[in-house]
Amino acid sequence: MTLSTYQRQEYLNLVNVQEGLIDRKIFSDPEVYRDEMTQIFARAWLFVAHEVQLPDPGSYVQTKMGADPVIVTRDKQGQYNVLINSCRHRGNAVCKADEGHANSFMCQYHGWTYDMKGQLVGVPGFKEIYYEELKRADWGLVTAARVETYGGLVFATMDPAAPPLMEYLGEVGKTSIDYFNLAQPKKYVGMFKWQVHCNWKFAVDNIWDWYHVAITHQSAGMAQRGSRGADNYVNRWSPFRKPQREVVALGEYGHAIGGAGYIPEDPVVISRATAEERASLGPLVAKMDGFGGVFPNLWLSPNSIEWRLPLGPTLTEQWHLNFAARSGGGVGPASMFDQDDAENWMMSTRGTTGVVINRHPLNYTAALGHGDVIDVEGAPLHMDNPNWTEQAQRWHYQNWAKWMAAENWNEIKATRIPVPQGKI
Repeated sequence: MTLSTYQRQEYLNLVNVQEGLIDRKIFSDPEVYRDEMTQIFARAWLFVAHEVQLPDPGSYVQTKMGADPVIVTRDKQGQYNVLINSCRHRGNAVCKADEGHANSFMCQYHGWTYDMKGQLVGVPGFKEIYYEELKRADWGLVTAARVETYGGLVFATMDPAAPPLMEYLGEVGKTSIDYFNLAQPKKYVGMFKWQVHCNWKFAVDNIWDWYHVAITHQSAGMAQRGSRGADNYVNRWSPFRKPQREVVALGEYGHAIGGAGYIPEDPVVISRATAEERASLGPLVAKMDGFGGVFPNLWLSPNSIEWRLPLGPTLTEQWHLNFAARSGGGVGPASMFDQDDAENWMMSTRGTTGVVINRHPLNYTAALGHGDVIDVEGAPLHMDNPNWTEQAQRWHYQNWAKWMAAENWNEIKATRIPVPQGKI
């Protein structure tokens, strides 16, 4: 494999996790983006759908896996399939609807037709034009190498060398999904999709960013809770108004969970799960309100699934599966919170496109070297910090660099970063 601009060692040099410094190039350089599509998105396990979106045989939804548009289907046997939405004849899309129900997909250019498994089942003029010599079995839609599920979430990978999904998720990835499923009952109520002119990684590392909440979302918090509740909102989330714990768990391949320490008597909590429900998932979840991130681009909260689909180095599409549960929403393209965040991500991305400014790295040093790793039975290794931290963000970029530098899955496995045992 040949990388375009940056050699593998150079990708490692762009992330200095020991000093908490990240090179701005990784957020806007077109060559970096193209390499990400190969090095990360064409190899990782990616979330593609939730089972509720595919309720019965014939159901399908469209999404993307990196640079490739895909159709996620449920066939007559009830199995999930992931098909690249590109006809093998001239490359045209065979499906245009975002979701629906079908028995087959026909390309509107020349009529080649495929079943829900992606097999080529119909070719106009098969006898007259192709003289029955076209080997239809060899010309089905390109499919994902493997499709597996966990906790109602459907994942796929394009790389046959990838490890099984359970191995990829590990304890932290599975805990993130279990935490999402904690607050029952849930009802799927639809999807939001919207685009933001930002790099996908800024949108991802915001998953664990609690430092910004009291500043960025102060006006949104006032509007949501009224002026009387504004001070409580700011005091609850501000790291400099009063100390606030953050619990962080790090998993192999780049997965992470980060969230505020759980305060049962506080009215501003995220999941509304009971203490008993929390305890059922072990010591980590019992003491936190937080968000899980499955590398590279999936965000899981107790009420929603959101993933950041990269469309270019400075364009990201956010897809948000909305579930009605005991706790409220507050997210989506019309949400004040998401509008606040999107503006930040856009401006941050613009701040990586200059010439002189790109000589100066970004600072990710919050709580660097102050995280004591806790090892208790029934919980992944984690840190219970006395205040906000950027441990999860540093972990994300450290693993990003390893993925970008690895030649194949054997190298990803061989050089994957062990969960740290000391201070980070």
